[in-house]
Amino acid sequence: MKISLIICTYMRPSSLKSLLETVVLQSKFPDEVLIVDGSTNEETKEMLDKFKYETLNLHYYKVSDKDRGLTRQRNYGVSKVSEDMDVVAFLDDDTELDSEYFSEIEKTFLEHEDAVGVSGYITNEVKWEKANRDNQGFSYFTYDGWSRREDLRNG
Repeated sequence: MKISLIICTYMRPSSLKSLLETVVLQSKFPDEVLIVDGSTNEETKEMLDKFKYETLNLHYYKVSDKDRGLTRQRNYGVSKVSEDMDVVAFLDDDTELDSEYFSEIEKTFLEHEDAVGVSGYITNEVKWEKANRDNQGFSYFTYDGWSRREDLRNG
């Protein structure tokens, strides 16, 4: 299974660097990594040139004003995906991955052949607890026997 990773970024080279450092530690690498940069300066390109990330099949695209913005940048990235890819993955530039992330994506698609998309949990910012009487209700999100407090947007 061939996976293309699209990372849209805007003015956050240090966050992108942290993400890429977790991508190079994967047990299964994506087959291509597309960086779609909407930044108004050259700092992201300079960071990529400095650190190289030679183990990744990395392609950098700097977009113009007409393609700037998350949705437009994602669409731009999709237009650059190699034709032989089976899966397109999108990650935010401030994400950090567990080392089995792409292996788990592949495993999920192989186990669920009819799946058209998969998602994951945020684990570094959210505290999940076993669901019980005390962590249920309006202020909590509960899924699959686990519960977490909702953020302020939902309260």
